[in-house]
Amino acid sequence: MCDRYQISDRAGAAIATPVLQDYGIITPEDTQIIDRNKLCRSRFSVRKELTNEAHETINDISAIYFDGRKDQTRVLVEREDEHLHQDTANEEHTVLSEPRNQCVAHVTPSSGKAKNIARELTDLGRERNSSN
Repeated sequence: MCDRYQISDRAGAAIATPVLQDYGIITPEDTQIIDRNKLCRSRFSVRKELTNEAHETINDISAIYFDGRKDQTRVLVEREDEHLHQDTANEEHTVLSEPRNQCVAHVTPSSGKAKNIARELTDLGRERNSSN
């Protein structure tokens, strides 16, 4: 729920413990409360399980679609004794699979040329086949 509604771990813990008390699952004197660290660990493990399930179901891909976009990204550049912020244009492609319309990966080619984009996509395909 916290991920879906973009609630922090601290706020989620502050909501979850009183709800359990209201439903009589725990008592106010009970020491088994939900703290933010428990919630953080739980969210991490659930995300990991969902990611593993998604990677396992991507084996039956019938089509791949990709879309590219150039974004301005601020990077920290070190020059001699100073650190400067510089805006750079990065091209990123999102790879989707059908029939479930799942995100397979994000690739960032070295340049916007079709040859480099094709190389990144074929490398992604090889990685996926070797890991399965």
